[in-house]
Amino acid sequence: MNAFRVLATISLLLVGNTRLPAECPDGHTAQPNRHTERSDGHAAQPNRYSVRQLGSAWTAIDPHGQPVFLVGINHLRDTVPQNVDRETFYRSALTKVRSWGINHLGYGTPKELHDDMPFMQEQIYTYGSQFRTRDRFEYVDVFDPEFQRKTREKVRVVCESVKDHPNLIGHYWTDTTRWNIDVARRLRGKDWVSSIRQLPADAPGKRRYADFLRHRYHNDVAAYTKAYGHLIADFDDIRVFDFREFDRDNAAGRADDESFLGVIANELYGVIGRAYRDFAPGVLQFGPRFKLHDHPDVVLAAVAPWVDVISIQPGPEVGPRPGPGRDERIFDGEAFDRIHDLTGKPILICDHRVSFRTAEAPVTLWHQFATQGEAACAATKFMLAAARKPYLIGYSHCQYIDKRSPERGNMVKPGFLRDDGTPYRVYVDEIMEATKKMKQLHATKLER
Repeated sequence: MNAFRVLATISLLLVGNTRLPAECPDGHTAQPNRHTERSDGHAAQPNRYSVRQLGSAWTAIDPHGQPVFLVGINHLRDTVPQNVDRETFYRSALTKVRSWGINHLGYGTPKELHDDMPFMQEQIYTYGSQFRTRDRFEYVDVFDPEFQRKTREKVRVVCESVKDHPNLIGHYWTDTTRWNIDVARRLRGKDWVSSIRQLPADAPGKRRYADFLRHRYHNDVAAYTKAYGHLIADFDDIRVFDFREFDRDNAAGRADDESFLGVIANELYGVIGRAYRDFAPGVLQFGPRFKLHDHPDVVLAAVAPWVDVISIQPGPEVGPRPGPGRDERIFDGEAFDRIHDLTGKPILICDHRVSFRTAEAPVTLWHQFATQGEAACAATKFMLAAARKPYLIGYSHCQYIDKRSPERGNMVKPGFLRDDGTPYRVYVDEIMEATKKMKQLHATKLER
């Protein structure tokens, strides 16, 4: 089945143009559904989380068959301050996040809390995340049988570690891979396609690339030579060419690169997706966490058959940093609509935050506002605009407590709490109210 399924747009337009009422309606309970069908053909089990479209709206379904809007908090595992007892810190954090209306723990969940609250499980399979420092950033050869064997084993191990856990919501895969060819070249000096074609002649990826061009040019070496300016006698000659002098921005090469990017994505997500179906049948797959605008169409097409939900982190394409961040402070509804239309999948905002200036942290990550109140107002507008979308099933906050980010010049990743554990009261109170309204909007969508 073609991964690109353009949905009927009438209900999207109606919901998308609905104005938020001045006063949000009282909460209503949508009728439960216990007959969810999943994209992998497995019927959702009654003791597992699932997703379902009810009318024009999508929702997560909890293990008791009740619709639920997922509100999460990320990175709890990595935010324990020094000289603080972990168990004490975690117990205090659970009490606080529950009081804020948060109903699950997102990625970076400590395993010590798996029995206490619904959670997401994550695992990294490749190393091209935009957040990685230069010395840790790498595009792997996804065609290498050894990589595929190790990846499959990683999937088996992570699935076994949470098998049949009643609090497991689903699985995340690798975080924010730098897929976009132009952005990758500008910021990293390389991209996944260029990295594959510069592999040694006997590398599996290099052989696959040569076969790709052979097929692309119908085994016509003259056509290839005209397009690339590289004289070959046979397409096997491509395997010994390192392409370091190749003009990768010429029109033919650029189109070929975009197409081969889809081949890479299909190989990668096919390996990961099949493994999850084998080792975690019937468990929700939230897939890779994409950075908004860094998910070329060929990549979305490759991942869609293997996941139940598309996970998106809004923010500027170059990654979190102080200053303007268009997608962090303004919900880009058109971009989200397009992702849903192309994939036919519900969407989870898996990570989002704006920030504000403090005396202790004059420079912070993400778009920075002058005050807590301004930041909370912008975050509220973003959250409610997102919640109006019929395909949105949840929203996760990035940070629980302030944390310095050494890989970004030791800037502060601001949380709900200062690093001494005291809350940013104005911000917390406003976000609590916004969370209630998100849940009310979601319940109202399900009644239409």
